[in-house]
Amino acid sequence: MGNKSFFQFIQIILLTLSAVGVLSPIKSQAQEIDYLALAHVLLRDGNYQRAQGALANAKKDWDLIEVQNYYLLNGLYLLRTKKFNEAEAELAKVTDEDYLPQKWAYLTEVYLAQNKKGEALKSIGHFVTHKDSAPSLFHLKAKVYFENQKPELAVDQLNQVLPKKRLVTYRLLSHYLMEMELTREALKVMYEMLDIHGTLNEELHLQSAQLLISKNKVQEAIVLLERASLLFASSADVAKLLAAAYDLDKKPFVAGDLYTKLAYLDSSYSHMAAEYLMQKGRIDRAQVINVMVKNPKEQLTQKLSFYIERERFDLARSLETPLKQYGAYEDDEIKYAMAYTFLMQGDYDHSKGLLKSIKKEKLISKSSKLMELVSECQNNHWECYGTL
Repeated sequence: MGNKSFFQFIQIILLTLSAVGVLSPIKSQAQEIDYLALAHVLLRDGNYQRAQGALANAKKDWDLIEVQNYYLLNGLYLLRTKKFNEAEAELAKVTDEDYLPQKWAYLTEVYLAQNKKGEALKSIGHFVTHKDSAPSLFHLKAKVYFENQKPELAVDQLNQVLPKKRLVTYRLLSHYLMEMELTREALKVMYEMLDIHGTLNEELHLQSAQLLISKNKVQEAIVLLERASLLFASSADVAKLLAAAYDLDKKPFVAGDLYTKLAYLDSSYSHMAAEYLMQKGRIDRAQVINVMVKNPKEQLTQKLSFYIERERFDLARSLETPLKQYGAYEDDEIKYAMAYTFLMQGDYDHSKGLLKSIKKEKLISKSSKLMELVSECQNNHWECYGTL
C-alpha cells in the first residue's frame, strides 16, 4: 500500500470513528478533520443529524473549506430532511462546473417533491446519463418523464439500465407499463423481477398482485398469487389476498375455501372468515369456523346471527345470559336482534322491554315498527301464531 493510499485509509478510519462518537474531533498542525468529507459519508449513510453537525463544524472554518462543496452538501441535507424550499435556494448557489451534474440531479429531486414537473423536466436536461452512470440517475429521469406525460421516454430510460437487474428498476418499469395498459409487457417484467428478487420475498409478490388488482387485472393477480401460495404455503397474507381476488372474480366457493384455510392459518381471521361463509350461504362451515373465534363477545354475537338466520330462536334465546356477561347488550343492534328473538318465542313483555331501551338513532324507526307488531301479538297472540 502506497504512502498516499495508507494516509487516506487512516483518514477514513478517523472520520468513521469520529462520526459514531468513538473519537472526539481531532486536530493537529499537519492535518485537520475534513468535515465536508465526513458530511458526505454521513449523508450517504442516512445519518442526517450527525451530517448536520459536520456541516456546522465545516462552516466554522468558512475561509478554509471548499464553499461550493458546502452548498452542494448542505442542499442535499436539506433535500433529504424534506426542507425543499431551503434546499432549492441552497443548491442554486452552486456554480462550480465540477459540482453542476450533482446540483441538477438534486434540484430535479427537489422539483419533483414540490410537484414542479416542468422545472424538473428542464433540470434533467442539464445532466447526461451514459452507460456507466448510476442507475439512480436513470430512475430519476424516468420519473420525471413519466410525471410529464412522456411514458415512452420513461420506459426507454429504464430499459437502458434493466440489464443491471436492480429491483427498483423492475418496480418502476412494471408500474409504468401497467399505467400504459401494456399488461403483457408488464407481466413479463414482473415475473422476471419475481424470479430474480422474489423467491424469498413474500411482500414483493403481494405488492405485485395488488398492483394488478388495482388495474382490474384480477385473473392475472390470481395466477400470480397461486404461485405465491406454493412458495409461501403458510402465509396468511397470501391466503387472504388470494381469497379476496377469487371473490372479486365471482368465485365465492373457492374464496370460501381459502377463507377457511386462512382461519386455520391464523385464528385472528376466524370471525371474518365465518362472516364471509355465512354471507355466501355456507352456514354449517361458518359455524365450525365460529368455534375458533377467540374473542368471546365476537363469537357470541356472530353465533347469534347464525341462529337467527337459521330461525333457531330457541338457541338464540339461550345466548342471552352469556351475551350480557360479556357486555354485548351494550350494543343496540344486539338488543334489537334479541327483541326479535323473544317476539318469535312469544315472550312479548321481554321483547318490548328491550325495544324500549334502544337509543341508537338509525334503529329507532325499526324498533318502533317492531314494537307495534309486538303490541298486536300481545293483544291478539292467536293472530300471530304460525304467521311470523
